[in-house]
Amino acid sequence: MALSSYEEACRVDPDIETFDAGLHQRTSRVISNLAVNGQLRSLSFEVLREVTGNLLEMNQDVVRIILDCKKDIWRNPELFDLVEAYFENSLHTLDFCTALEKCLMNARDSQLIVHLALKSFEEEDAVLPSAEDDDKSTETKGRLSTREP
Repeated sequence: MALSSYEEACRVDPDIETFDAGLHQRTSRVISNLAVNGQLRSLSFEVLREVTGNLLEMNQDVVRIILDCKKDIWRNPELFDLVEAYFENSLHTLDFCTALEKCLMNARDSQLIVHLALKSFEEEDAVLPSAEDDDKSTETKGRLSTREP
């Protein structure tokens, strides 16, 4: 039985329908988290972890389906090419997530360095007298030295 579309396959096959429902749920969660973080203009490690986790879950589901249908896939060159393209795309997506994680870690490290430098400057500023304080101190010392005991 040849299926003309994915939607038809979902209506006919309960396994594909279950896969599709899980895919929609995970996709909605990821989009929702990305939208919230997009409004904050930041992308957290937590969101990245969720996105990659969902990709891995989805890939596991797809692998189960592919293994269940492996004879059909091997017999149909178009279906085989589609599966091959899917896994190639998945690898590129995971490479992107890995690069994004590296960028986020570098940004976090840079932010920590800047934070520590600012804290150090604030501590130095609190310990060392300012030029204005130096002027006041010199003026006070001058008044004290001109007083007679």
